[in-house]
Amino acid sequence: MSRLFKNGLSLKTQVYGLIIVISVVSFVVRIVTDVETTRDYLQTQMGSHAQDTATSLGLSISPYLEEDSLMIAQTMATAIFDSGYYKQIKFTNADNKIVFDLTSPKRVESVPNWFITAVKLEAPTMQSELNNGWIMAG
Repeated sequence: MSRLFKNGLSLKTQVYGLIIVISVVSFVVRIVTDVETTRDYLQTQMGSHAQDTATSLGLSISPYLEEDSLMIAQTMATAIFDSGYYKQIKFTNADNKIVFDLTSPKRVESVPNWFITAVKLEAPTMQSELNNGWIMAG
């Protein structure tokens, strides 16, 4: 044992140690790169999906923007809101007054808290302009 400390580490031990260190560093760099790439991809997909939903919902509720049929528009928005993982769907009229606002603080129960903290995904905000004939309605 004293010979090991007196003469240093053998070349074989140094090579094995170097291989292990390089492998661990490569593994960590690869994991970080893959997580960041996946996060960016998911962020882009969420934005695209949110814009598609905003456009589709806007086209769907456009015929129901009169005061007497506004409940139909809200029911349609609620159906879409309940079927997806949306944080908020808000409808404002042409005067920027909120007509209805659906908000959900719910989280996916199967995702652990440490993962949510480590991999932050920001909910994208997308919008669609609604017309009632030639008039801007919301």
